[in-house]
Amino acid sequence: KEIEIAFLHMQGRYLIREGDYEEGTRNIQTMIEKALEIGDRDYALEGYKQIIYYCIQTNNTEVMMKYVTLALNLAVECNYHKETGILLRLKGLYKIMCGEYKEAEELLNESISIFNITKEVADKYSLNIAAAYNYIGEIRRFNRQFSQAATYYDKAIAICEDKKALSSLSVFNINAGQAAFEMGDYEKSKYHFEKAYNLYRQYDSIWRRSVVEAFMALLCVK
Repeated sequence: KEIEIAFLHMQGRYLIREGDYEEGTRNIQTMIEKALEIGDRDYALEGYKQIIYYCIQTNNTEVMMKYVTLALNLAVECNYHKETGILLRLKGLYKIMCGEYKEAEELLNESISIFNITKEVADKYSLNIAAAYNYIGEIRRFNRQFSQAATYYDKAIAICEDKKALSSLSVFNINAGQAAFEMGDYEKSKYHFEKAYNLYRQYDSIWRRSVVEAFMALLCVK
């Protein structure tokens, strides 16, 4: 059963990533059931997170909240420090998706505090901190507080540059570029979008690449 659970997890993740949501989520649901049957709470938690990621991709907030709650309760019950921090960030993202920005920022700051408990923990989970900074930047951008948004994006970018996390770095530069564009700072916007465009040449992904090319076209028009 343990081998079957591991296989279902791997296959489900792959299918969801490829966009085959129906079969992918079915595999993950089966995996969660089997994990709970044998008392493997680690794999059950991983299954919950995969459904959450699927909900983020498909903007399914109703199902997302259900699984965020299940996962967060399990993480707290198991006293999983790192997982609690990650899930608070994902709950913060859920609140952003629902337009509840004040509650979202409180959850994101709580997540950052968990990972900043010691210097060693902060270094180990720095990419989670960067992701939370990025989401706070998004909240500021949605509220048209562009200079504050830029401050948070810069924090996220600095962490990713230090860790050489290329995929996160490209996304954070896209967000920073969009904020700069919206405030009319086209030079800064061009800097971030060109940086993101060059990062896409270093790894194989199309995630948000169309956003980069669309804004670079707009900048050429400007």
